[in-house]
Amino acid sequence: MEIRNFLNLGLARAYGKMPAENCLEILQTKLTTFDLCSDDFIGITTDGASVMRKLGSYLSVIHQLCLAHGMQLAVLKILSRKETIL
Repeated sequence: MEIRNFLNLGLARAYGKMPAENCLEILQTKLTTFDLCSDDFIGITTDGASVMRKLGSYLSVIHQLCLAHGMQLAVLKILSRKETIL
């Protein structure tokens, strides 16, 4: 098994109202502290809140709403797969 290195970027505190535009600005600021930008990523996972959906539309990455839901859909797809008998 290959062991990969993971980097935790931590959290950024949000004060007051948080429209998607402000969230995008905070995200970009947080990424720059690690010398990163949103173009360095291929995907982002968020919860299903409408502000997160809008944030995902601003980014040019794959946007997965709720990782747990994505995993559930994958498991259900495999479990419901019909076996082909030749």
